[in-house]
Formats: sequence, C-alpha cells, structure tokens
Amino acid sequence: MRKFVVHKAKTILLTKPTTASSFSNNPHRLIHSAAYTRILNRFLSSSPMASDYSTPPLTADSLNPKVLKCEYAVRGEIVSLAQKLQQDLQANPGSHPFEEILYCNIGNPQSLGQQPITFFREVLALCDHPTILDKSETQGLFSADSIERAWQILDQIPGRATGAYSHSQGVKGLRDTIAAGIEARDGFPAIQMIFF
Repeated sequence: MRKFVVHKAKTILLTKPTTASSFSNNPHRLIHSAAYTRILNRFLSSSPMASDYSTPPLTADSLNPKVLKCEYAVRGEIVSLAQKLQQDLQANPGSHPFEEILYCNIGNPQSLGQQPITFFREVLALCDHPTILDKSETQGLFSADSIERAWQILDQIPGRATGAYSHSQGVKGLRDTIAAGIEARDGFPAIQMIFF
C-alpha cells in the first residue's frame, strides 16, 4: 500500500504545476497543495524504505509470528465445540449435565438476557411511524419521555417524515438542537453548520 501511495503522490506532484502563478484562478489550491506536499514529505521521510520501492514493507516472513498465529475469537475451536454441544442438546435433550449453551466469547450481553436500551428504540419507532402518536394505546406502550422526544424531533422535520430527503448535512432543526446541547454541556458556542 505504501508503495502505491508513494508512487501515486510522486506522480501527482511531478505532473502538476506548483507555482503560485498556476493557482491564480483558485488561491485555495495553493494552500491545499502546500499542505499536501508537507504531508507527503513527512510520509516519505518516515518511511525507512522510501528510496527502495521494490521491497515490500511487510511480508509473511518479516511479520511477527504471533500475529500469524492469531485466531478470530468468534470462530475457533471453542465456538465450534459449543455449537456441536448445542446441536447435541437439541437432538438429544438431557444428553449433557446442562440444558443450554451461553456464548460468552464475544461482547453480546443481550444474548445473556440484558435488555436493550428501550428509549432509543421507542423514539425511533415513534418517529418512523408518527401515526402511532395519535393513538390512545400509545401512552401505555411507550414511555412518556420517548413520546415527548419523538414529538420534539418530528416538530423539526419538514413534513414529519423521516423517510424524506433532507439537507445533505441532516435536518437543520436537529443540527441546531445538537449544537445547543453541546454548547450547554461544554460552555462555549457550537456551530450547527459543522455537524452532519
């Protein structure tokens, strides 16, 4: 990858003019070109093989052998055995001194019974299907906080339609709300135009 990037960068720098006169139509290009050149020079100077593009920077022989022996924990001997035991339990209930397999090899707390955070799911459901908000059953099915937040969000979305196109940065009202929240939290102004 480094070889490709270095070659591509050299090609760009050697084929494009970098004099100030060539940037008279767009003064920002000079700034970007200068910054690009600094980054490239730093990249080249930090490369121990910058002058030798024929040698790959990393090979299977030069790689730490421990990296080569790494295994992806989601798939491996332990998981394979657990899956076999689970199949045994399904085919022959009572064939082992346990009734179920708990997969603890990955960060999957909901598989162990932890309930998901309902607030986000409720707000999303209400925003995506706003007609639910007008039903009398909604108060019993959704928390008051979720209902209130869904109304706050929908009031800022033109047409109250989450599936409609918006500004490429997102809904302006929501960006304003995010900026106000960050300002309240951090104590200095946040500009909504920088949020996407």
